[in-house]
Amino acid sequence: MPAQTGFTLIELMITVAIIGIISAIALPSYQRYVARAARTDAAAVLQQNAQQLERNRTLSHSYAKTPSGDDYTLPAALAQSPRDVPPAQARYRISLTLKDGGYLLKAIPNAAMSQDECGTLTLNHYGQKAMENAHSGVGVAGCWG
Repeated sequence: MPAQTGFTLIELMITVAIIGIISAIALPSYQRYVARAARTDAAAVLQQNAQQLERNRTLSHSYAKTPSGDDYTLPAALAQSPRDVPPAQARYRISLTLKDGGYLLKAIPNAAMSQDECGTLTLNHYGQKAMENAHSGVGVAGCWG
């Protein structure tokens, strides 16, 4: 009788259990990494918008008006994060509120990021970073850092 080769059912089940345990540990870690990367990208887009607004203010002496006298609006390339995807796939939508001689920029979570623990990231004309609708006790440094 020739020797049998292959795996027994027990060996196969042990392998499946090990893969399941590794997946249960790795998947949440990966999801946190992806969320942190998306927040970092959104924060960078907010900073780029703030630079654009400061440049505009230098030229027109106003955040609300362009040098030609038109109302200032966000450049289309800086209205979402990440910038290089179709709007339906954007993780954050960027909004601008102009008031009282200043501005408030917001990165509003969209689609996959809607349940993000940090909520909406905000940046104002003083350079103050904050969050709105945060779902946990994570501080500003944890979400912006």
